[in-house]
Amino acid sequence: MTNGTDYIPGGVYPTMITPFTEDNRIDFTAVANMIDWYMENGCSGVFAVCQSSEMFFLSDEEKIQLVEFVTQYAKSEARNRGIRNFPVLASGHTGTDKKRQAEMMNKMYDAGADVIVLITNRFGEENSDQQWIEQAEELIGLLPDVKLGLYECPYPRKRLVSDRILSWCAAKDRFLFFKDTCCDQDLIIERIHTLKGSGMKLFNANGQTLLPTLRAGAAGYCGVMANFHPHLYEKLCKNYATNKEGAEDLQSFLAIASLIESRAYPVCAKYHMNRMGIPMSLHTRCVDEEKLSPLFRREVRQLCTLEKFIARVMDL
Repeated sequence: MTNGTDYIPGGVYPTMITPFTEDNRIDFTAVANMIDWYMENGCSGVFAVCQSSEMFFLSDEEKIQLVEFVTQYAKSEARNRGIRNFPVLASGHTGTDKKRQAEMMNKMYDAGADVIVLITNRFGEENSDQQWIEQAEELIGLLPDVKLGLYECPYPRKRLVSDRILSWCAAKDRFLFFKDTCCDQDLIIERIHTLKGSGMKLFNANGQTLLPTLRAGAAGYCGVMANFHPHLYEKLCKNYATNKEGAEDLQSFLAIASLIESRAYPVCAKYHMNRMGIPMSLHTRCVDEEKLSPLFRREVRQLCTLEKFIARVMDL
């Protein structure tokens, strides 16, 4: 069995946003600055092509370019910083034709991604578990050398995996990573029990339920809020067992702070990145930047102030 503990260490994995220039090209300078910031704030790796990355609005060529750049830069910078392992995860198989999906995933793996993450809704939103498994089996057969993950992507429609599907994935010995987006504490804990003893690790995408799921055995956090205050998520993942009272306080902040996602994400995340000293355009392909109203911008600035306050009073 592949050692998922070593290959995919626990901790925080940001769902990377994609900065664009004003003429609608990927801003690779900003991408590099983001990777530096993630590392400086204790992230264990990155999820480089996902919904936050606007993968449904990237061309196949752009997806490959993005994975290649993120992988090369992250690996080089990790070596320079003495970081032993900084995995790059990628998805991006947004088509419906299996051969085309397999071609894209093999190309992204060849471009350097450590794990290719399968989107659960690509195998049919309404299919039975058996039909889902048969379609996934067919696709996996076209990916002979690829290490895999699983992602309950909310767009265009969320397909939550059943216990049967999750058990099947865990038994395949190909899956190392599961980005759980069900936002249901009890179900997440059931899933953690299902994966126990396998090489597949569960990462919770929901800030509101993170602490109880960490206590139940979740490997960490992989979600949008790691684009805002990854250092606070890293502290919770690292110290939840040794500072129980502090963990409860930090969890409460993270839960309420997560509501900022409703403010024209990912535009609000790009605005926040600028406040963190990472210049980038607010231009996105999936949301009109004008939807980040003056009021919403004020709320992001107030969140920045609160982040500093929490870190100071909790001595983080």
